Amino acid sequence: FSKEVVSKTGTSIFGPALHVTNLIEAIVKDKKQIHCVAVYDEKENATYTWPYVIGKNGIGKKHELQLAPLEKKEFEKVVEHLKEIEENL
Repeated sequence: FSKEVVSKTGTSIFGPALHVTNLIEAIVKDKKQIHCVAVYDEKENATYTWPYVIGKNGIGKKHELQLAPLEKKEFEKVVEHLKEIEENL
């Protein structure tokens, strides 16, 4: 499937491959680095990408971002949309 996406869009798989490599290295070497990963957030009852600390135990502490009021409002709209999508899966 990924080859089909690459051939039709002209995109590269280098970016995702590099991200996976960096995640593996952060886990194996217990780097405790911040990486954006998609996780299920029980508080929001939705799955979305957010920065988390990654180390030997996998996904660790959620990296809290200081969002401006407009950004927070937009984020909440996105989360609601994602909940709708997940409910229809």
